[in-house]
Amino acid sequence: WSLASFFEGLSTKTDFAETLDGISSFAVARSGEEAATALVDPKVLAVFLDRGEMGRELHLKWEKNLHSIPDFEATGSLVGDSLTWSGLPPEVESLEELRQETFQEVISLASDFLAAAGQTTPLRLRFACISYVQCSRLHLDDVPLRLVCVLAGAGTDVLPESKADRCALQRLEALPLDSQGSMSSPDWNQHIVASESVEQAVTEVPSGWAVLLKGSAWEHGRVQGVLHRSP
Repeated sequence: WSLASFFEGLSTKTDFAETLDGISSFAVARSGEEAATALVDPKVLAVFLDRGEMGRELHLKWEKNLHSIPDFEATGSLVGDSLTWSGLPPEVESLEELRQETFQEVISLASDFLAAAGQTTPLRLRFACISYVQCSRLHLDDVPLRLVCVLAGAGTDVLPESKADRCALQRLEALPLDSQGSMSSPDWNQHIVASESVEQAVTEVPSGWAVLLKGSAWEHGRVQGVLHRSP
């Protein structure tokens, strides 16, 4: 199990929730318990967590301070309500109030994640600031469930199942590794989204929201995992 801790163009949280209406593979929740209920449905592959005003405030504060933060990747450990990090840069350590507010949100997200997962297994925590695209190809994760929350910048793109060509994905994955490696990310993605442009097909998670992504190892029924990419 993993937890990755990381609106623009949408004026309010209600606007975004309304864009998800009618997408059967997506659901919206405001708590881990609501998310757990939604995830029971095998058709639901991604649950978007509305973080309310706290998510919105953290987004605005990190946007204001982002210019002074270098790239970094920190790993965390959570025992009860005690959260420790390794790899935080001095620039983040110095933002004491914002850092504490953010870590309280991480603890809250971890609680929601465990409630949604229905287990108490240890979590892998990651808090990062990156200036590069981690994975520009549509893919699924080989984990049961992942939570991603972007606090500033472009969010994760999630593909509705109705717009995914799983047979095309299988054909791509059957290619020799050198052929897969030589294919550009735009070409790879367009093979999987054949009916329209990738940009029209995907749903971007707004900053300040979180998303729970079912992976291929989801154990509650037969699930292939939700296709998604980093922006």
